[in-house]
Amino acid sequence: MNGQKKHFYVFGPFRFDREERILLRDSKPVPLAPKVTETLLLLVQNAGHLVDKDDLMKGVWPDVLVEEGNLNKNIFVLRKVLGQWDGGLEYIETVPKRGYRFVAPIGVLAANPPESTGANEISLPLIPIDGSQRAPRRLSASMWLTFGLVTLTIGGALAVWSKPDNSLPKIVGSKQVTNDGLPKTSGPVSDGSRIYFSEFSSGRNILKEVGKAGGETEVIQTSVPDPIIEDFSPEDSQLLVQASKDQWNPEGSDFWLVPVPRGPTRRMEGIVGRAGGWVPALNGKFYFGKGKDLYVANHDGNNAYRIATAAGQVGAIRSSPDGSRLRFTVYDLGKYAYSLWEVRLDGSGLHPVLPGWNAPPRECCGTWTPDGRYYFFRGVQHDIGYIWMMQERTGPFHRAASPPLQLTAGPISYANLAFGKEPDQLFAAGEQRRAELVAYDKRSGNFASFLDGVSAGELDFSRDGQWVAYVTYPDGLLWRSKLDGSERLQLTFPPVHAALVHWSPDGRRITFSEIQPGRPWKISLASRDGGTSRQLTSDDLVEVDPNWSPDGNLLAYGVYPPGRPDQGSIRLLDLRTRRSSQLPGSEGICFPRWSPDGRYLVGVPFDATRLMVFDFKTSNWRELIKDVGTIGYFSWSRDSAYLYFDSSLTEDPAYLRVRISDSKLERIAGLKAIRRYISDFGVPWSGLGPGERPLFARDISTQEIYELDWQLP
Repeated sequence: MNGQKKHFYVFGPFRFDREERILLRDSKPVPLAPKVTETLLLLVQNAGHLVDKDDLMKGVWPDVLVEEGNLNKNIFVLRKVLGQWDGGLEYIETVPKRGYRFVAPIGVLAANPPESTGANEISLPLIPIDGSQRAPRRLSASMWLTFGLVTLTIGGALAVWSKPDNSLPKIVGSKQVTNDGLPKTSGPVSDGSRIYFSEFSSGRNILKEVGKAGGETEVIQTSVPDPIIEDFSPEDSQLLVQASKDQWNPEGSDFWLVPVPRGPTRRMEGIVGRAGGWVPALNGKFYFGKGKDLYVANHDGNNAYRIATAAGQVGAIRSSPDGSRLRFTVYDLGKYAYSLWEVRLDGSGLHPVLPGWNAPPRECCGTWTPDGRYYFFRGVQHDIGYIWMMQERTGPFHRAASPPLQLTAGPISYANLAFGKEPDQLFAAGEQRRAELVAYDKRSGNFASFLDGVSAGELDFSRDGQWVAYVTYPDGLLWRSKLDGSERLQLTFPPVHAALVHWSPDGRRITFSEIQPGRPWKISLASRDGGTSRQLTSDDLVEVDPNWSPDGNLLAYGVYPPGRPDQGSIRLLDLRTRRSSQLPGSEGICFPRWSPDGRYLVGVPFDATRLMVFDFKTSNWRELIKDVGTIGYFSWSRDSAYLYFDSSLTEDPAYLRVRISDSKLERIAGLKAIRRYISDFGVPWSGLGPGERPLFARDISTQEIYELDWQLP
């Protein structure tokens, strides 16, 4: 800070740097979204005094007209982050119908601390803001002298031992490279002059390339179905790809090599896994993951051997530029969490990169600058992916030179970071997600808007046709309203993320799947009239798609161990006794849907390539349909005679229906022309509205490749 004093607001275990807008807890940064940070600043600046809601909204969003719900969400996040003080009191007090007041004791710390805030800072006496606070005890002259000598000694030692490089990079602008708006499903990777990626178009994934300066994108031809990119080998000029349809397989799938600009695609023989890539050296080693294991092989994939086993599923693996280390993401699928880990190429030194930095952790998918000085990664907060950077370890004591620094602040959510050949070439996939509900008109063959102005999907309608429930995108909140949009009521709140919604037969309750940090997907129940929703079970299994029996006494739902959908089954929960039992013969089947007449229950195996139907009269399963592509959401006709569903990841995506009695298949609508929003479960949503009108969530997101302009120190 060029020798100028910094000023901190201090309360409980927290410091708030008002110049840098950084909240610290026990000297460690606490990640906060920019608007949440501004809300906190206004409250602590007026500590002890009521701040009206209007003043808060004008201060946080000075040039934007926003709803009060945005402010409520910020207050909710702050209360969750700050916790409680003095035996259970909230830091922020609500004054009904007026505003909020910061009520905890607060002081100001005026200091000239080291530029890299860390555990070696020494606090100065607090300057009380409120006269009701107890004044600090004055220090004697001898104590001040001792304090000064200790400070100089520690500061000098730190300067000699591990002087940090504080001229850190900053992102100062961005350039949009692509301009087609289509979902970017993998990549980018770059050879310095071209950028390669895959995108979802016409119901399947397609490989594409574009010059780094932008312009028209070009299709890269390959025989791999629905390809997604894992890495690029500069010395061989070839892309490493896998088939996206195999991503459900926990053990991984085949790796394929696609030469660029053109050439025959070939498979890497004898190797199956995921998240592969090469160490950046001449004929550098090939690495890949397989479940929880990390493997290293020769450049061509031969002679693979395991080097380490992680605590969860391994993904997003990258090598350091010097080839000495692998840094990767470990997915704790049972806790909706993922963290960065590191291991040396010889398998030694396995450890987390940022232990305790975020709880639960949600950082992933990082990469180094080509010179190895900095590491960039993605950190998720409030469903937005921010870019973070940290300086790599330097000095003889290998101390981290700085904590992670947040480089982006929204509203664009970034993912899949990649550098070109030069350190200043940083590429990323950026998006602002939004959906538009549309209904298909069978007579005209057109798609018309449905529930105008609502970015949502996963609709379900009450049996009397009066109510609709839906999930808003991308925030995953559950709402209900009348069909005309009136009497709209929000039923869930952050951090709950809802999906797969179903009305009870009497129209008074709604079941859904929910997920929140620290927990897997669970089945929950909400009242149509609002109030607190509640989870229905307490085990650690993943639970999805709770469906009502026609009498409203039972729920059918899918379960599987975290990360192993192939080991799933269907359970029946008796709401009267709270006892759950497995449906006979349902091993390997999930996502159940009960027919309106109660006779049938349909589900899909984990690979979503077949529909299976259970007949409660005969207690037998039979295959209803297969070989129609990847099966998405499905809906029963009111008379239980047909099952409607959509297919994707095929040359001819379509909305179809199959007759239960004889498996006769009928095409309802082609879906090549509609760009569809991808749900939390990796497939587009579809459903049936009143009069059995097919409904879809059209993707109107902004999803592009960006080159980020950042300044080197």
